[in-house]
Amino acid sequence: MEGFEEIVREFLVESYENLDQLDRDLVALEQEPGSRDLLQSIFRTIHTIKGTSGFLAFNKLEALTHAGEGLLAKLRDGGLEFTRERADGLLELVDAVRTILAAIETTGTEGDGDYTALTAKLSALQELPAEDAAGKTQSAAHPAHAADSVITDSPADPGRSEAAAAAPAGAETPTPAATPPADVPAPAGAGNPDQPPEATPAKARGRRPPKLPAVKPEEPRVPLLGEVLKEQAAVDDADLAVARLEQELGDTRPIGEILVEHGQVTSEQVRAALAAQAEAKASTTPHTVAETSLRVDVTLLDTLMRLVGELVLTRNQIVATAATQSDSVIARAAQRLNLLVTELQEGVMKTRMQPIDTVFSKLPRVVRDLGLACGKQVRLEIEGRDTELDKTILEAIKDPLVHAVRNAIDHGIEAPEVRRERGKPTEGRLVLRAYHEGGQVNIEITDDGAGIDPQRVAERAIQAGFDAEHVRRMSQRELINLIFVPGLSTAETVTNVSGRGVGMDVVRANVERIGGTVDVTSELGVGTTLRIKIPLTLAIIPALTVECRGERYAIPQVNLDELVSLEGDQASRGVEFLSDAPVFRLRGNLIPLVWLDHILGLGRPPRPGDPLPEIVSIVVLQAEGRRFGLVVDRILNTEEIVVKPLSRKLKEIGAYAGATIMGDGRVCLILDVRALARRAHVVQDADHHAATESADDAAHRVGGPEALLVVAVGHRRIGIPLSMVTRLEEIDAAQIEHVGRRPVVQYRGHYLPLARLSDLLGEPASDGERLTVVVYTQGRRSVGLVVDTVIDIGAETPGSRGDLTAPGVTGVVVVDGRVTELLDMEEAIRAADPQFFEAVAASDAADVSAYDDYDTALAGAGEGAAGGDR
Repeated sequence: MEGFEEIVREFLVESYENLDQLDRDLVALEQEPGSRDLLQSIFRTIHTIKGTSGFLAFNKLEALTHAGEGLLAKLRDGGLEFTRERADGLLELVDAVRTILAAIETTGTEGDGDYTALTAKLSALQELPAEDAAGKTQSAAHPAHAADSVITDSPADPGRSEAAAAAPAGAETPTPAATPPADVPAPAGAGNPDQPPEATPAKARGRRPPKLPAVKPEEPRVPLLGEVLKEQAAVDDADLAVARLEQELGDTRPIGEILVEHGQVTSEQVRAALAAQAEAKASTTPHTVAETSLRVDVTLLDTLMRLVGELVLTRNQIVATAATQSDSVIARAAQRLNLLVTELQEGVMKTRMQPIDTVFSKLPRVVRDLGLACGKQVRLEIEGRDTELDKTILEAIKDPLVHAVRNAIDHGIEAPEVRRERGKPTEGRLVLRAYHEGGQVNIEITDDGAGIDPQRVAERAIQAGFDAEHVRRMSQRELINLIFVPGLSTAETVTNVSGRGVGMDVVRANVERIGGTVDVTSELGVGTTLRIKIPLTLAIIPALTVECRGERYAIPQVNLDELVSLEGDQASRGVEFLSDAPVFRLRGNLIPLVWLDHILGLGRPPRPGDPLPEIVSIVVLQAEGRRFGLVVDRILNTEEIVVKPLSRKLKEIGAYAGATIMGDGRVCLILDVRALARRAHVVQDADHHAATESADDAAHRVGGPEALLVVAVGHRRIGIPLSMVTRLEEIDAAQIEHVGRRPVVQYRGHYLPLARLSDLLGEPASDGERLTVVVYTQGRRSVGLVVDTVIDIGAETPGSRGDLTAPGVTGVVVVDGRVTELLDMEEAIRAADPQFFEAVAASDAADVSAYDDYDTALAGAGEGAAGGDR
C-alpha cells in the first residue's frame, strides 16, 4: 500500500507540472494555430495523464482526458481547425483535471464533481460543421501523419508497446533517437502517443514501403539493423527491399529472421550486426532527466537550510575567535572553514532557487482569460524568465503579480475602439521583465494603456474622506501612490474583475512582508510601470552592523545606499535644519536625518544650536523610494547573518525585522528600515519635507528636463530652478536687522541680505515667528529669498512652458499637473542685493572677500528697491 501511495504522489507531482505546461502551450497555440510541435506536445501530455490515471484506476479522470485526447488527435491530424471554442474547451479540461488532482491529493478520491457535461462538450467539439464536413471527410479518414507508421492487422492493444520492447533480437525496431521506420510494423493506439486513440483498420492500406521520415541533423540517430548489415556488405538494397515488402504484407517476423530464412545472411552475421547496433545506441543515447535529476522534498531542503544557517553562525564565532589568537594553525583552519562553509551555503541556497518563469508561466493564461472577459486584446511579452529566486519568495509573489496583471488589463489597457480613436494599435501591450540588480530582483509590469490620472485619484481620495487641502498639496508622485491605499479605487463601476478597491494594497502588503518595495510611475495617455524590488532570499542575508548607546544593531544591506562620516567642522556645517528638522546635503541633494536613539526612545533629536559630536556617522538608507540618513554612534562591520524570528512582544514594537546571533555569541536585533522611516515620518510626511527628494529623482519622476523647487508665496505657486538653490534655512523673524532700510540677517559670520518674494510679487506678507529662506550663493556672495512655505521638488512637464508678462516672473510651466510661475531669479537677487552680480565679477577678478565692502554696497543702493520692514 505504501508503494502505491508513492506512485500516486509521483503521479500528482508530474501531472501538476504537465498542467502548467498545458496552460502555456494552449495559449501559445492560439497565437500559432498551425504549430504541429505544440499540438504534439499537448497531445502527448494529455495522453500521459490518461494512461497513468487508467493504470491507477482513476476512472473519472481517464474518461475526461480520453475525450480531450480524441479532440486533440483530430486537431493534430488536420481534420479540425483550432478555434477559440475548442481552445476554451481544452482549457476547461485543464481546469477540471487540476480540480480532480487536488481532490486526489486531499482525499485520495476523485471527488464528487460531475464532468459528464464537459466530456460531452469535448466530444461535440470533435464534430465538423455540416458545411465543412464533406471537404474534410477524406483528410479525416486518412490523417496526414498516417504514412509515418505502417498499420498492422492487430487492433490497438495497451500491452502492445511492452511487447514491442521485448521483440526478438533481430527486430528492426525504432530507437528513441530516431523516427520509427517502416522495417517493422508499429502498433497503433495506446503505448504510442503519436497515434490517434481510435482503432485502426485490420488490413494494411499501402502497397509500397513508406518513405523514411527525415531526421534532424542535430539529433543523434541509431542505425537500423538493415543499415548495419548493408554497411557490413552482408546484404544489398534489393535484399532489404524484399524483406521489408514481406513485412508490409503481413509478415510479423523481425527482418533479421526473414533474411536468414532467405539465406542472404547467417545467424552469426545478424548477431554481429545487433552487437554493433547496441554499441552505437549506447554511444548516442543521451542521459535522461531521471538520470541527471532527483526530486527532493521541500521540507528536507528547509531543514538543510536551517542547519547551514546554524553552521554559518558557528563559522562566524570561530572566525571571530581565531582573529584574536596568534596561533597560525588555528588561523589557517578558520580560513579554510570559512571557504568551505561559504561554498556549502551557496550550494544549498541554489537548491532552493527557482527561475521566476515558474510564476511567469502561469500568467499567459490569466492574461488570455481576463482579456476575453474585458473585451480587450492584450499581447503579453516576458523578459528575464531565467532570473532565479528563493522558492519561499516565489510563493509569496504569486498573488501580487496576478493582482498587478489584472489591474493593468482592467484599469490600464483601453478597449480596442478607444485605442483606435487615440491612434494606438488595437492590441494592448503588457511587458513583464525580471532582472538582478544590487543583490535584489527587480520585477517590472509595464502597460501601454491610458495611464493614471492624478487628478482623478485626488477626487476619489477626497470622496473617500481624505483632507482636501492635504490632497491638493500632494505631488503627482504622491497622488499616484494613493492607489495603494486600501479601499481607494478609480474604477467607474464595480465588476467581478475589480472596482472594489482591493488589489493594489494587497500587492504592497504582500511584497513588503518579504522585505520588498513597490513603486509606480505613470504618464497619462502613455502607460504605467509597476516596479517591485525583492530580496533574493530571506534566510541568510548580508547586513551592516552599527552601534547605538552601547548596543549593536544590524541593518539589511538591501536597504543600504551609502555611508557618510562627518568630522569636525564638516559635522557642524553639514547638518542643517529645516522647520526644526535636521537635514543633510549629499552631493547637492537634501536628505532628512533620523537619530536612531531618538527613534528607539533612547534620546532626543538635536535642535538648532545644539552641539554635535566630533564625528557624525550617517547610514544613508532607502525606504519606499525615499532616502534618509540614519545617524548612529559607530559603524562597525558587514557580515552575513542568519535571520531569526522575533517573539510577539518584540514584533509589537514595530522597529525590528528579526534577530541574529553575532560571532561573539551576543544577540543582535535587525532593524526594520521601513518601520523606522514611518516612525520618523519620512514616508508619511514627505510632503511637508519635499526638499528631501533629490533633483535627479524628481526629474526622473516626471520626465522633465529641469528640476524646480516649488514654493508658495501668498496664493501663488512659484518655481525656483533647483540648480540655483544652495541651501534651505529657517530663521527667527526677530533675528532680522536692517542696513540702509534693507533686511539682513547674520549668517555664518557675515550679513545675508534678504528679499521677501511677497513684496516682489505683490502678495500679502505672511505673519510668523519663523521664516523659510532659500539661500543662493555664487562665489563668496550669498542672498536669501524669503518664501511662505516649501511645497515640493518637481520638474516642468516637457512642452508646457508658456510666456507670462508680470513683475518678478519670466513665464509659466506645468509641474506635477499644476500651473507654476517661474521666478525671475536675476530680479529677485537684485532685490536683495542690487550690486550682487557686479560684486561677484569684481571678486572673481580681484580675488577679494565678497563682504569687505558690504556696508558701502548697501549704502549706495537706491531707496526705491524692494525691502520689507521685517
